[in-house]
Amino acid sequence: MRPISLLLLLMLAGCSSLAPAPKTLPASERELHWQQQQLQMESLQQWQLAGKLGIRTESSSASVHLNWDQGSDHYRIRIASAIGQTLALLQGSPGGVALSTADDSTLYSISAEQLLREELGWELPVSDLHYWIRGIPAPGSSTPRLNNQGLLESLQQGRWSLRFNRYQQVGRWQLPGRLIAEGPEARLTFIINDWKPLN
Repeated sequence: MRPISLLLLLMLAGCSSLAPAPKTLPASERELHWQQQQLQMESLQQWQLAGKLGIRTESSSASVHLNWDQGSDHYRIRIASAIGQTLALLQGSPGGVALSTADDSTLYSISAEQLLREELGWELPVSDLHYWIRGIPAPGSSTPRLNNQGLLESLQQGRWSLRFNRYQQVGRWQLPGRLIAEGPEARLTFIINDWKPLN
């Protein structure tokens, strides 16, 4: 076989392995799909995910790895450096929140946001992220905008402006792979590399 023929065959094989383009829904169907998507995502109460979080403020920036284990009434978020060293461990339940840091100290509060702000200097809305990472608004007023597939594309909620993309099909779930949240004090870029719904 000539080299050019082999090259063409390899190119065609590569193209055939690409994921199909997302299906565009008629405008009349997007709102219905969005309503169904919200109900389905609200039923997702347990998961494991791994990803990267970039945090940028006016004075600093950081990039960390996150491992989030979510149960029905508790969560555990491990924050690690690029080389895998645990920087902090955040654990929450109906009784409150505990933050363990690299110096072996553990602090307690009823607010994860307060602990992270005071101890790490991060503006990280954990309570809202519980919803946003599933591609749905947190409780309260919001202004959602949908993409052509009837999934959340952008959202204005409280002090935060959010963008969602790189949706991935994981079993029966359609889950965002990338979330950008911009607030008055920080810009967060959350890239989810591994989604594992557990219910």
